Amino acid sequence: MTSQEPTRIALEDAQANSDTMELAKPGAIPSEQSRQYQLEMFDASMTGNIIVVMDTGSGKTHIAVMRIKAELERCPPQKRVWFLAPTVALCEQQCSTLRTNIPYVQTRLLVGSDNVDRWSEQRIWDAVLENVRIVVSTHGVLSDALSHGFVRIDELALLVFDEAHHCAGEHPANKIMKNYYHPLLQLKGPHAVPHILGLTASPVIRSRPSDLEIIERNLNALCRTPRVHRGELLEYVHPPTFVRLAYLSSPSIYGQYTSLALLSLVAVYSNAMNSSTSRDSDDIDLIKENSKVLRELKSFCTKACHIYDELGEWAADYYIKTSIDIWSTAETKRNGDPFFDNGKRSNALLELLLHQVQNAIPSNDRSLGPQEWGDMEDQMREEYQKDASKRQKLQQLEDAEEHVEGRSNARFEIKSTGALLTLETAVAHIHHFCATLPPQPFVDLQPKFYFQESFYGLITGNVTLPNCVDSSVRTAASGWEWKSERMAKKDAAFQAYVALYKKGLVNDNLLPLLLGKDEEVMPDIETRASVEEVSEIFNPWASIAKSWMEPGESLKKKLISITRPDRPTLYLVIIFPQGLPALESFTIYWDNEITYSISITDTPPMSVTDIPFIPIMRQVTSTIFQAVHINRMPAGRDDFLALFIPHIGEGLLQSWLEESAGNVPATEILNTNPNAASYGLIRDQARYAAPHTFKEFADDGTIKVIRLPKRRDFLHRSFASKSDTENEMDCSEKPALFLPLESSTVDKLPMEYVECSLLIPSIMHRLWRQALALDLYSAVFEDQGFLNLDYVITATNAPSANENSNYQRLEFIGDSVLKYLVCVNLYATQPSWPEGYLSRAKDQAVANSRLSRAALAVGLDRYIVTKTFTARKWSPPYIQDILEASSSPEKRTLSTKVLADVVEALIGGAFLDSGYEGAATCISRFLPEVPITAPLDIFAGGTHTESVFAPTSLANGHLADVERLIGYQFKNRGYLLEAITHPSCEHDSYTSSYQRLEFIGDATLDMIVVSFMIDNAPELSHGRMHLTKTAVVNAGFLAYLCMDSSFEQVVTDVSLSPNHYSTGFTEVHSSKLVYLCQLMRHQHPEINTVMGSCLERYHNLQPAIASAIAHGNEYPWVLLTSLAPAKFLSDIVESIIGAVLIDAGGDLSACKKVAENLGLIAYLRRILDEDIDILHPKNKLGEMSGGRTVEYKLGKEGQEYTCTVEVGGTAIVSVSQGISQEEVMTRAAYMAAELLG
Repeated sequence: MTSQEPTRIALEDAQANSDTMELAKPGAIPSEQSRQYQLEMFDASMTGNIIVVMDTGSGKTHIAVMRIKAELERCPPQKRVWFLAPTVALCEQQCSTLRTNIPYVQTRLLVGSDNVDRWSEQRIWDAVLENVRIVVSTHGVLSDALSHGFVRIDELALLVFDEAHHCAGEHPANKIMKNYYHPLLQLKGPHAVPHILGLTASPVIRSRPSDLEIIERNLNALCRTPRVHRGELLEYVHPPTFVRLAYLSSPSIYGQYTSLALLSLVAVYSNAMNSSTSRDSDDIDLIKENSKVLRELKSFCTKACHIYDELGEWAADYYIKTSIDIWSTAETKRNGDPFFDNGKRSNALLELLLHQVQNAIPSNDRSLGPQEWGDMEDQMREEYQKDASKRQKLQQLEDAEEHVEGRSNARFEIKSTGALLTLETAVAHIHHFCATLPPQPFVDLQPKFYFQESFYGLITGNVTLPNCVDSSVRTAASGWEWKSERMAKKDAAFQAYVALYKKGLVNDNLLPLLLGKDEEVMPDIETRASVEEVSEIFNPWASIAKSWMEPGESLKKKLISITRPDRPTLYLVIIFPQGLPALESFTIYWDNEITYSISITDTPPMSVTDIPFIPIMRQVTSTIFQAVHINRMPAGRDDFLALFIPHIGEGLLQSWLEESAGNVPATEILNTNPNAASYGLIRDQARYAAPHTFKEFADDGTIKVIRLPKRRDFLHRSFASKSDTENEMDCSEKPALFLPLESSTVDKLPMEYVECSLLIPSIMHRLWRQALALDLYSAVFEDQGFLNLDYVITATNAPSANENSNYQRLEFIGDSVLKYLVCVNLYATQPSWPEGYLSRAKDQAVANSRLSRAALAVGLDRYIVTKTFTARKWSPPYIQDILEASSSPEKRTLSTKVLADVVEALIGGAFLDSGYEGAATCISRFLPEVPITAPLDIFAGGTHTESVFAPTSLANGHLADVERLIGYQFKNRGYLLEAITHPSCEHDSYTSSYQRLEFIGDATLDMIVVSFMIDNAPELSHGRMHLTKTAVVNAGFLAYLCMDSSFEQVVTDVSLSPNHYSTGFTEVHSSKLVYLCQLMRHQHPEINTVMGSCLERYHNLQPAIASAIAHGNEYPWVLLTSLAPAKFLSDIVESIIGAVLIDAGGDLSACKKVAENLGLIAYLRRILDEDIDILHPKNKLGEMSGGRTVEYKLGKEGQEYTCTVEVGGTAIVSVSQGISQEEVMTRAAYMAAELLG
């Protein structure tokens, strides 16, 4: 048999079996035959809620499988069964069983490894549970899902509780029933809640009958065990065998002790263990009793050893002696050591302890006498009983409070989702909320609880949240007074979380809007594909082509004027069946030196009486086209989209056509018309009839000519400046050709119309772009937002189109405008959101993925020009071709980044065209979910936040110092107070930290810089604009400006007068600098240390940095990274800018003035006016590497960083002694670039 033979036989057997196998029917009982007691339990479960009580291994899961199948057959398809098990391993086992036995429905396992705790959006749960009929999970998964409203209890048809005895107390299984099942049952009745099936082998853990009633009441089910077929059940039940495994302690453990009493006690325990393990008894009760005694004895030994280790020999002896005395005198039950609290006592063991252990306790002069021992025992017993009584009383109070009707049962439920908040869950919720706030250095985000006790001994709980939370909900107090701190804490957390929800900081699922990584409730930033299939570019000629099919009462005419330097102006009339958009004059490049100016103006339309002239106009148009484009014109077609005719009356067209159409033999021209200036194009009919311009007649019977240049694109200077003389229109510099006179012809069309024919492709392209932009303006913007269509044209020109302008510069401007307006509006419309929420919402709105989707939503993809205008391949547009193309539109692929860039470019164009109002209109068109209003309108009515700031804080004298430093006086100092309040500042519960203002200030600072560049460097390229903005708004430069802003404080001292005969003192005046950063309000002690280190580095580097800013030709990247400033230094600058913007009512000029006073505008102006090298060293090194790979190898020696730069695998330079990775990388890149340069 070959190696493949077994496989072949197996395949044949499988195929043979498949012919005789009967397909399993849905809902059929599994292949294992159901036992009678299982069917008995199944029947009972179909008539009511039951808890199946059967021994382990008796087949409870099989009953559950049957019950689930039956429920799936009778319940609506939108409902599902939820199987609950206490452990993940059991869930996996049960899920496998259900999938095997019920394969026709989807069974979903939900456990922690699936990251269920991060599924914090309804859409995630909907997607996971779509088409799922059975879910298997732990109790906690379902409990959490119900608590947040992701799953509703009325969506379930059957709840199966494996190990149902867990449904008690605070177990998640009981929470499911108590918080969701029973309330709905009382409200709507049994038909509104799922059926219950419990499975357990031990319904109660303890022997109290009341425990069984509790389980039944919690599960709303009755315990049932087989009765009719109990005999069959016993056949399949195999009780466990008890095997004792003894683990003896190593003698070496106790060898170190010097206490004879302790050593004797250990010996008693060891002997008892040996005696117990040697006994072979089948008496289970005896085994249990002996085990209990040994456990108590082991605990006694362990505690005695611990006391010996902690306090010494005397304490261990005292503990052992006293314990034995208490035990020996006990009558029935004692309140002594817990070792003796429970169970029966062994008289034999007592005797052993009395004789072997107590006698080993030494008695010497240093020992306490009987009276002293007795007094000490009484005192210790009294103190212990007092503490135990206090703990017991407190526990009773807490237990009693948890059952106070109307207080402990406080509930806050969201009707729309079913999410529920209770006192039991509130503390966890408030901790979770704080944990989702963006982390900050030097800041503890944990909620802080405080308690106040009233005169009557009742306790009120208070909670304070981090100061990035809105001040109106930062603190909360319990709604009731309680007898215990635990309940007061729960109540305070409950009230705080309800307030957060009402403030909009918690969603309808009672989850924070912003969670941690991979568990977002506020939608995450959209992902996007790199390319997208989009519509082919829209052809605005389609509507004109349709109009030609049913021409109106008149035809629209425009006069084309071609102004040529030092030559007569050319005129041509273009005719369409409908109006064309107005077109500004534009320039064409006749050659690398000569430019023409073309203007297109309206002329009176042709009346209906002139319609019969259309055929002759088409012939005229064809004549003009054929002069240059005959090779790309199908024979016999004249259904041109646009008609071009001379600027003459329509009645003269026929005679013009007779004079200008066709050609004549060159020999005839030679004999009849010696005026060479009137000659048209010369063509050698024997050699493809290529067009040439006439130079002169030669004596040898030939014609000296110059070939007509192939260039057809006159819109781009780049084509006019190419070195290839083939494309030059100046024929005087071209090589001459000689054509035979006999086979040559001369076109009758004058050369002025040949020039027009050459320029028609460029003119038509400009008209096409104008029409495309106009259609975009009408369709997308509904004729709002723009006054100048040139911005629309530029914004929709991709760089790949190679037009004279593209969207890159407008995109750079629009990016800053979009960020600025979105941030300002989010700040104004969401006054209670912390900075993390605002940043997430902003990132969602301005993300390329969102913008590209917005572009597709409004159909912007149809207007983006990506292909280069190829005039050489141009052919006259024909009506029929356009109509056919429009009836079957094609698709193309387009980068999603291009889509997003065009949106930003349109925003930038709208800003340049109509200011913030135009930009706001444009943004609202693309992002309707983000209401946008111009800043001056948002803050025009002023603000009303003065009242939320503590008056004592507003009286802060340092506020005036800050105002002097920045050169702005606040109308509402509350904003300035907030702007200098670090997140670690917790003593002021009225004032929020600067994070919200820093959020808006960051965008405002970008806008200041971009606006300044627009006003002062309108021709600056987008690349240079980007580098410039980065240079003046990076964190290092802003931190330097912060530390460089200071004022002097006069310091006065006195000294003894130098005159020996005088006893007077002399005043000594000096000054010290107070820095802006030192006015920041904070509480963390480490901030002072960090700030001191930053200022020390500033003092060392300030002269060099100041010199570079004032006089240097290079941007001081290396020096600024060597500052290694703390983030709060740049944050302060941005937050102050944001505060000024709001206080000034949205007036950006006030913010610009502050930036000027800080020194930012001065350096920005110098960068724009002078040729300062602002390229970052790493970027410079990348450019100088010549395509070779650049690697930065980082290391650390102690607390210092090192970096080695390798270019193309060769080490160039190494630096060390850096205080940050960024510093050593920048320094190494700078040095490497210098070496390579």
